[in-house]
Amino acid sequence: SSGAHLIRRIYDDKGRVKDERCFGIDQELCENKNGNHGFVYKYDNHGKIEEQINLGINGKPKENESGYAIVRMKYDNNGNQTEWACFNAHNQPCLNLTDGTHMTRKVFDHKGRIIEQRNYGLYGKPIESMDGIYGGSFKYDERGNATQIIFWGPDDKPKEIEKDTSTTIKDMKGVAGINMTYDDQNRLLKMSYLGRGGNPCLNANGVSGAVITYNASGTPDKKFTDISGQECGSDKVVSVSIVPVDSPGSKKGVRSGDIILVYGRWEWSGNPLTEKEIETLIAAFNSGVRPLRVVVYRNGEIIELEFASGKMGVLVMDTSISNDLFQKVKESYHRHKAEKTIISFGCFWSGYRIGTSSLPTKA
Repeated sequence: SSGAHLIRRIYDDKGRVKDERCFGIDQELCENKNGNHGFVYKYDNHGKIEEQINLGINGKPKENESGYAIVRMKYDNNGNQTEWACFNAHNQPCLNLTDGTHMTRKVFDHKGRIIEQRNYGLYGKPIESMDGIYGGSFKYDERGNATQIIFWGPDDKPKEIEKDTSTTIKDMKGVAGINMTYDDQNRLLKMSYLGRGGNPCLNANGVSGAVITYNASGTPDKKFTDISGQECGSDKVVSVSIVPVDSPGSKKGVRSGDIILVYGRWEWSGNPLTEKEIETLIAAFNSGVRPLRVVVYRNGEIIELEFASGKMGVLVMDTSISNDLFQKVKESYHRHKAEKTIISFGCFWSGYRIGTSSLPTKA
């Protein structure tokens, strides 16, 4: 919903909206959920919106929650938006607080697919977006699925994504590009990460990509791969727990006193977890994120047990575990790993299909 009870529009002689205002239940002037009372639109010769001005209650330009009041756009002869730029209420160039850029320029192929994208700052120079990307190039298969994305630096050359923020493209830190393959149903089958030289590389989590399989109902299962393309897990420790007496996990093979290591996307040093770290971890589990692997340490030996979706039936944050014991368990596990290939249990799926998607862009 817009956040307004009533929206009134004025149209031009071609039936296009040129003025739009928001009102409350008692017909009073009000703002929408983005902090604007209304909008004024201007169109180019092809009927595309070339300027949008966000208005405040006083009818003057007003910045929205993303920090801009005016947007100007340009298009190619096929109607594809090739430029998007934002300005403040004083008509001065500003940054979009959503992605940290002032302007985005795109190049399209004859089928209307993005093949190049570049981000610019206030002074016309390349700028890194909040996702750690200056721009990039795209390739597609005959069905329109993106088969390759290369992330650029300011010189339009491949560059690894260095940022690790909440907006960063999933699993791409340390990666300069990605190759993708699909099945005949356009479902993603394999992702391979690339370094700036175009060779296979490892991301910040120590994996080089993923393979995805699907069951009869179409549910995907994603398993990470190592630099050779073989399935692997991750060495990031999510938690270490001591199984308590009468734990529900006993039904799945764990015993009271077992030490459980859960490997996933978060690293724990072995020191007692803070309250905030515990809350973050619990929130992640509740949101559906599953660990990559569950390892049980029993009487000085590593015992691998498979649990559906990586769940162990035990979520005990026993912060009394000493750092020395943690390191002992971890070292024992790595010695075990050196002797045996570890199967990755409970890999989680990121939940999106690459398809014809591009770098994050404005709406």
